[in-house]
Amino acid sequence: MEKLITSFDGTKIYYKINRFKTKTFLTFIHGLSGNHTAFNPIIELFNNKKMSTLTLDLRGHGKSHKRADISIENCAHDLDCILKKEKINKCILIAHCFGGPLALEFYKQVPEKVEKMVLMNTTYANPFTGRNVHDKFKNTMVTVLKKSLEYYKPVRKKFIHNNCELYKKRSLLYIFLKDLFANPTETYIKSLIAYFNNNQEHILSKIKIPVLIIGGEKDRYISHKASEFMNKKIKGSKMIILKEADHIPLIRNPKLIFNILFDFCKT
Repeated sequence: MEKLITSFDGTKIYYKINRFKTKTFLTFIHGLSGNHTAFNPIIELFNNKKMSTLTLDLRGHGKSHKRADISIENCAHDLDCILKKEKINKCILIAHCFGGPLALEFYKQVPEKVEKMVLMNTTYANPFTGRNVHDKFKNTMVTVLKKSLEYYKPVRKKFIHNNCELYKKRSLLYIFLKDLFANPTETYIKSLIAYFNNNQEHILSKIKIPVLIIGGEKDRYISHKASEFMNKKIKGSKMIILKEADHIPLIRNPKLIFNILFDFCKT
């Protein structure tokens, strides 16, 4: 069932919910420039098992309001608003890329609502984490992005709503170029500023729920070294590094990811 909610600051947030009688409620959080369709094949497999699922379009993305104040904290508040409306007291968070810091922030805000967490092709801090990139370069990037936002003037009013399922055999460059037309430039700038300024390292050692970390050995966007660091910091966490996987194994091989997730979620 497709729904739209007015979040805490008036931003319209789109989400899709499939409810069954099982207690487990899986909540999927997509990455930067994506939308809820990235999880469609996986969600279908879970629904076939009669497991309840929820996925949303983050503010600025997909079918949610395009002109929005984007931050990790605001996105976490949006998710909490949806869970309150749907009267979901506990869920399993499954987060990809930009969704990872959001999941960690959500756990920090309302830990009692998170039963388990999956962090997929993501990091606890900025996207440069785990690479030999000096903080000065990161700070310069943030400064440039903030300046560009000051001079940015929206032009397009209509945007293509991409079906991410169709990206299965496409190159990351093709996907990047395609996504440029899916959301406003403002969305990318604000999201990148939020991502670069993010650092959730302090929360890692405080996590007291089961956590599964999935990384890709060939991920050119997020280093698998970030996955290894989180695995060391989060007590009792499990880690899987997929040898042939790039940044989007959830789209490239949804059946494999489903099997991994199902084994983790059912126990």
